[in-house]
Order: sequence, then structure tokens, then C-alpha cells
Amino acid sequence: MSRTRPSIQWVLLVTLAIALGVNVAVGVRGGIGHQLESDAYYFYQLAVSLSQGQGYVVRDGFWPTQPSMQRMPGLPLLVAGALKLAPALPPTALMRGVCLLTNALCACAVGWLTWLLFGRGAVALLAGLIYCFHPMGLSCAAEGLSEPLFNLLCVTGAGLVFLALRGAAGDAPVGTARAGRLCGGFLLLGLCSIVRANMVPWVAYFALCAAAWVWRVGLWRRPAWWALLALA
Repeated sequence: MSRTRPSIQWVLLVTLAIALGVNVAVGVRGGIGHQLESDAYYFYQLAVSLSQGQGYVVRDGFWPTQPSMQRMPGLPLLVAGALKLAPALPPTALMRGVCLLTNALCACAVGWLTWLLFGRGAVALLAGLIYCFHPMGLSCAAEGLSEPLFNLLCVTGAGLVFLALRGAAGDAPVGTARAGRLCGGFLLLGLCSIVRANMVPWVAYFALCAAAWVWRVGLWRRPAWWALLALA
């Protein structure tokens, strides 16, 4: 076993413990069950409608029976799943809890990506804690907004792509593990575009990067990998 592996595991565990404590404290202090406002209220309405099988509609809006095109579906889909799994919990508190948990996990993802880039546990811990205490991240999570989920998908996806490309030579054989990480990373980065619209312009950029890497390592000779990349 690599000597650095237990180190990063402990770093991520410590980061997760601190991040969970901080996010729970912020949620409790701000009132985890109080009325949602701004975009969070509409995300909540969409999530409740989806969980009750009534479609992607905002019932407390101008067109309560028409599918909404004003909010991205990523966060409502996640919250709708949570509402299905725990229908007895207060819905607003559950939505805030999902966002706070997502924000805590993102702190670990930031630490993990930092470790991949620099290979030092202390630097990874510092990066994770900086994100953990970032006031804007905590505010978005406590308000029930989509930024924490977007950050988690983006950072984790970038880490998987970097892990797949790290040390790859042009004539090196492409293993299943590396191809799986690459496809998984691009899939997560693609999912970012259904969480927040600011990721949409980057879709073409990531597609070009994927095509360049496929050409570089010779994957274009294997149609099965093209299918996986297209799916991602």
C-alpha cells in the first residue's frame, strides 16, 4: 500500500468531520426549517411536484400546470429523490439538509483534487478547510441553492479526468480503469450543465478536450470508446 494513501484518507475524514460540523451549525443557527426564499423556493416547488408525480411544474407560480423552463432540474431531481426516501421529514428542512451535506462533501472533493495536484496531505487539508469555511458556500447551502451541488460535480469530475490523464503517454495502452475514470469525469462535468446554466458554454470545450485526448492515445480506432465518450 502506498504511504500517501492512509494520509489522504485521514485528511479527507478530518475534512469531512469538520465540514459536517460547520454546515450543521450554520443550518441550525439559521433555522433549517424556516421558509425558503429566492431561487431556493422555486427549486423546492419543483422538487415537491416531482416527488408527488405532478411533473416539473411550479404550482405557486403564473403557470401552475405548465412545465417550467426557468430553473435547471439538477437540484430539484436530487431533492425529489430525498423527499421520496424520507417523506416523514419536514420538506424544507430536508432540502436544506441535502444542500448542507452536499457542501460538506464538496470540501472533501476540494481536498482530494488538491492532493491529486500537489500530492501533499497538509496542502489538501488546508484547501478543504478553506472551502469548508467559505462564507459564500455556507450561505448558498443554508439557503438551499444549487451552487454546492454544482461545485461538487465540477470538482469531482475534474479530479476524475485529471486522474485518468495523469502520466498518460501517447502510445500507452488505454486500460479499462483509465477509460472509466475519464468517462465518469466527463459524465459528472456534463451533469453540471443541468444544475447550473453557467456550465453550458463549457460543454463544447470539454468535448474538444475529450476528442483531442482520444486522438492522442489512439482511442479513435476503437468505436466502443467513442460510444462511451458520447454518452458521457
